[in-house]
Amino acid sequence: TPGTYTITVKNTSATPRGPYKLALSLPDDFVISDSKPKLSSDNSIITPILLSGTPFVTTISGAYKSSSQGEMKMNATLFAVVDDKEFAQVTVDSISKIEASPLTIDIQLGDTKKKGSVAPGDTIQTHINVTNKGQNTLSDIVLTMEVEAPSFNNQSIIKWDAINDPWEGTISAVQVSPEIRTATVVWTGKQIEHFKSLAPGKSFEFEVDLPLKNLAQFGTNKLPTKPILAHLIASYPGAAPLGTSPIELNFRSDTKITTLVTPVGEPITGKGSDNVTETTTRSYDITTTISNALHELGSLELIATLPQGVVFEKVATVPAGELSYVDSTRTVRWTLNKLPTSIPSLTFSFRVKTTTAVGDPEPNELTGEGTLAATDATTHDIFVVKIPIIKRK
Repeated sequence: TPGTYTITVKNTSATPRGPYKLALSLPDDFVISDSKPKLSSDNSIITPILLSGTPFVTTISGAYKSSSQGEMKMNATLFAVVDDKEFAQVTVDSISKIEASPLTIDIQLGDTKKKGSVAPGDTIQTHINVTNKGQNTLSDIVLTMEVEAPSFNNQSIIKWDAINDPWEGTISAVQVSPEIRTATVVWTGKQIEHFKSLAPGKSFEFEVDLPLKNLAQFGTNKLPTKPILAHLIASYPGAAPLGTSPIELNFRSDTKITTLVTPVGEPITGKGSDNVTETTTRSYDITTTISNALHELGSLELIATLPQGVVFEKVATVPAGELSYVDSTRTVRWTLNKLPTSIPSLTFSFRVKTTTAVGDPEPNELTGEGTLAATDATTHDIFVVKIPIIKRK
C-alpha cells in the first residue's frame, strides 16, 4: 500500500540457503522514514542463512512527496552471493497509483531546502509550511518532523530540551546506533488549531529553532562525521501519508563572521553633478572579522554587492589576502588562500561613501547580502556562510 512496502523472501527448498542480498529500487518520490531491518546506504539488506520454509520479511515505511502523482514503481532483486560475487536470482515489481494530494508541506533548514552546512553551537532555524491547495476542507492533520542527528554517549548534538517550538509538539527519540539518534516532533489539532480544520486555499506557517551543542557540551573535540537529516511527513484521514525530501546539513568548522560600521570624519557638504543641488557626503568604514578555531580553512572568498547610492571609496585595512572592487558589478571581493587555526580571527576593512541631496534620506543599507565560501581543510567540504545586509545603523 502507499506508504508501506513489505518484501518477503522464503526458502522453499529442503536445505538451508543463503545468505542473499536483497536490493531495493524505490521511487524517487518516496521518502523512507523507517525500515526493518535497517537498510544500508544503497537500499540493500543481507539476509541470514534461511532454513527450509523460513521467511525473511523486510518492511519499508515512508511517504510520497506532496507533488507525487501517477504510477510509482518499486522493485526488489534477490542476489546470491558467492565468493563476493553477486548473481541475480529473481526480481519482483510493485506499482502504486498515487493521486495528487491537495495537501502540500514544505520545510527549510536555515537557508536551504536541500543541502547545507552548520557549525557546532549554531541554532538551526526551521521554517515549516502546510497548505491546502484542494477544493475541500482537510481535517485532523497530523504533521511529523523527523530529525536524524549525530550522537555521542547516547546524547544528540541537538539540545532537544531547549528548542524553541511555540506550538509545543510532542517529542520522542530513539537511539538508532552509537553515532545516530533520531527524534520526532508531532503536531496535531491538539497543539495547532488549524490542523483540526484547514480550509481550501489556506496555509499555516511556523518556525522552530533547534539549538546545537558546541563540542565541549557534546563531550568530544572531534567534528561529527554524520550529517543532520530532516524531513516532514503529514497525514489526514482517507489519504496516504505524504512527505518531503530529506534536507542534509553537514558539520563544518566553527566559522563566524561579524561586521562593524564606523562613521569616518564629519559629513562634507558640496554641490551635485548639476552644480546646483546641495549635497552631503558621508564616509563609513565597514570592518569584517572572520573567527575560526576548529579546522584550518582554504580557498576563502568573501563577496558583497554594494547597492545603488553607495560608492566604494578605498581599501582601508587588509592584513592578509586580497581585497578588490569590480565597478561593473558593484562587487567587493576578498580572497585568502589559507586561514590556519593558529590565527583564530582575521579582520579587514574597506571604506564606502554615500552622497545625498540635503534633506533627502540617506541609504541605510551599505551592502547587500554577502557570502563567505571556504573549504574545510579537514573534511574537504566546501561550505558557504551567508552574511546579512550591512546597515549603517
